[in-house]
Amino acid sequence: MRCPLQSAQCGSLSEASFLGRHLTLRQLRCFIAVAEELHFGRAAMRLCVDQSPLSRTIRELEEELGAKLFVRTTRRTELTLAGERLVAAVPRVFRAIDQARDAVRAAVTGREGELRVGLAGSVPAARLAALMAACSQEAPQIKLLFVEVLPEDLPGRLVDGDFDVGLSQVVQPCEALLVRPAWVEGIHVVMRIGHALSMRRRVGIEDLAHLPIVLGDGQLPPVTMNSLEAELRTAAADALQLQHAKTFELLIALVASGHAVSLMNACCAKTYRCEGVVSRPVNCTPRTITTWLVRRREDASEAVARFEQHVLARRCRHPSRG
Repeated sequence: MRCPLQSAQCGSLSEASFLGRHLTLRQLRCFIAVAEELHFGRAAMRLCVDQSPLSRTIRELEEELGAKLFVRTTRRTELTLAGERLVAAVPRVFRAIDQARDAVRAAVTGREGELRVGLAGSVPAARLAALMAACSQEAPQIKLLFVEVLPEDLPGRLVDGDFDVGLSQVVQPCEALLVRPAWVEGIHVVMRIGHALSMRRRVGIEDLAHLPIVLGDGQLPPVTMNSLEAELRTAAADALQLQHAKTFELLIALVASGHAVSLMNACCAKTYRCEGVVSRPVNCTPRTITTWLVRRREDASEAVARFEQHVLARRCRHPSRG
């Protein structure tokens, strides 16, 4: 019986075999991951998904194509002849879709291209602004599109192709993604000039435990915020004077007036410094906050490479220095 995925020319997949099919890019990406790993567990880890939904996606793809793509036993997973034909055809499908998508974007935007950046967590605004300016100056034909996402959603959306690159302060392991440290910031206490702690070069967490403290929403990653609060509560013996400000204007007003001190990453502390306010590094756990650059491991596009160069070139610079 002739395999439904086999075309008239042996070893290729004809365009006609896709007619009437309702295949999705996600199904094809899942298929390629399993075909390359020949192991559903490793493929699920590579795609940053659970094994159960991955198996369900492969079953749906097999039902749509009317062919078994894998033979699974308790010891191993192997491709069927139909699976081998699909492995050979999928790269051509991806290339055609990428070309069509790029052509449509160019027609709609009137630009040569677009770089979609996913932002997860409290990415320092000053560094982000400097990065945007540098990229726009060097390649004005590339439109930068920044979209905020939840940290737990970023890996999957990168793998699915929703974003070209991501910046995140929370990293989840995923074999399909390449992760590199972009910016490392210390944690600073911000206070009014003349405050007793402003005379010190560094401030200990125990020095802050009995002071009124205001923390801004989004100023620190949630994991860092929770760790700092726990450390402060331990040092204060549950007598911590802590409040949260929804706006930066309220936070800085409380600090500048001497009503409270605040904690934020060093970049924000230096950038938002106003008259009457100073900052000092804090000895705490963790001592630093890292913003990570995340992209698909196999992505070799020039736009992503240039963006990565701009990010890494600014690892040791304060944003105000360009």
